[in-house]
Amino acid sequence: MTYASKIRRIWVMPVAVSCLWSCTSAVSDADSKSGAGGTMSTVALPNQLNIESESLGLIRNAKLLGNPAPEAALRALKNLDAAGTFGHSLADGIKSLSYRIAGMTLCGETDGSKGDACNNRPFSIYNESEAERGNYDTFVPGDAAVTSFTKWTDFMKDGAIEELVGTVTYTDTQVGTYDSVIVNFYRTFKANAEVQLNNGQKLYTKNATDFYTNNKPGLDVTYAGKSTNITTGPSEEGIFFLPNGGKTFFLQRPFEITEADVADLVPYKMALAFDHNNFIKGSAHSAGSYTTNPPDWVDGQIDDTLGLSIKPGFMEFAPILARESETIMRETYVMSTNDMSAVGSTAKQSFSARLTLYYVKEDESKSIRAVTSRGYYNEHSVTYMSHDPVSGIRTIKDGTEAGTIDMAQSVGTEFLLFKGFKRLTTVGDSGTTSGQFCNGGVTNGVCDGTLNTFNWVYTFVGVSEAETELTFEAVPPPPPPTEEGDTSGG
Repeated sequence: MTYASKIRRIWVMPVAVSCLWSCTSAVSDADSKSGAGGTMSTVALPNQLNIESESLGLIRNAKLLGNPAPEAALRALKNLDAAGTFGHSLADGIKSLSYRIAGMTLCGETDGSKGDACNNRPFSIYNESEAERGNYDTFVPGDAAVTSFTKWTDFMKDGAIEELVGTVTYTDTQVGTYDSVIVNFYRTFKANAEVQLNNGQKLYTKNATDFYTNNKPGLDVTYAGKSTNITTGPSEEGIFFLPNGGKTFFLQRPFEITEADVADLVPYKMALAFDHNNFIKGSAHSAGSYTTNPPDWVDGQIDDTLGLSIKPGFMEFAPILARESETIMRETYVMSTNDMSAVGSTAKQSFSARLTLYYVKEDESKSIRAVTSRGYYNEHSVTYMSHDPVSGIRTIKDGTEAGTIDMAQSVGTEFLLFKGFKRLTTVGDSGTTSGQFCNGGVTNGVCDGTLNTFNWVYTFVGVSEAETELTFEAVPPPPPPTEEGDTSGG
């Protein structure tokens, strides 16, 4: 089976949401304030790029950068120590990636200071009931709840998300503008994955039952599963722990529900784009270092005897709001640089990124509605990167097809991940752009360390409809109850 034939279908996510009977009554100009309204559907858009297109883009970038042939880079690996051994999950290397989503909220206004804080007009798309909800602050390995935990949503399984969310009704209560989407999920998630290291070795996730820990309280506690056979396949589904259980994902352009939308029963959709490719990393470390001196920050799965570890990333969603009749398009670029430096190092290395812009086909300006960006190693990388230096784009300046684009992780006096980016229209064409990388920690979008400026080359690898396999239908409100309490409408 070719990689292209494995492109996964898009998921429609139905939500079981109760609605007061008034939101189901017939609509007219006179009674639009009664609670009648349109619908909001939710979909997920995985970025499963055709591997051939991405490979051709990387080859083009390597030539533009003057990089040596991959064989030369591989020969150089023989002279590297353990610190130079690293890699990430391949495009088809993640067999399952399961989260438990506690809630999804369209938010009128938030400052993003707390993962689940909506300051104005929260519009709940999905929420667990209080009876279902657990306490993720104390959800730790060894709890009985770990083995009995249910309601996992596997983002790699066709149709799995259909059990989670779907279509809700909006009314005059939701009239106004919205700037973000808040997704709350439990700290723990499950993954079944293979990681390809640059020395040819493969690492496999395992069903670990024993964990390293920094023994801190509450949300400060972190864990790493202990493995004794991390290099032996096949991979197994294992438990991982995130540092928190919620995040605000900002819209690239404000979304507005109007009184006219309510009166006209306009059906909208909220799409959550994400990119799981190269999501899980692996690397070598000094054997025995976790046994003798567990660091404060512990995550992933570790085989300390072999000095090897697997570490997950943090799932980034890019929300897109559009009418159900509109077509969401995906515009993808492959980027590469020779100027990237690892945290705490001044040594430059080669690094790549996949940048995907989402827009609506019916919008003549093709204004960007969302962005996903995932950094990853290429065959010329020589240093392990402790975090993804290009993820989490929050704001863009301009964004139409005609203008150049600045992209940043924050607002205000932020540093720019990409500066002066110019969109291309012909597949295979290339361009250049600059960027800034924070060599150190980042607090509220401000670099605590040194800002390094470097240059990228990028190649346009294609545009496609993001929802090719989906059809949408507005869900008509059920009839109001009769005087006898019958809701059949007959």
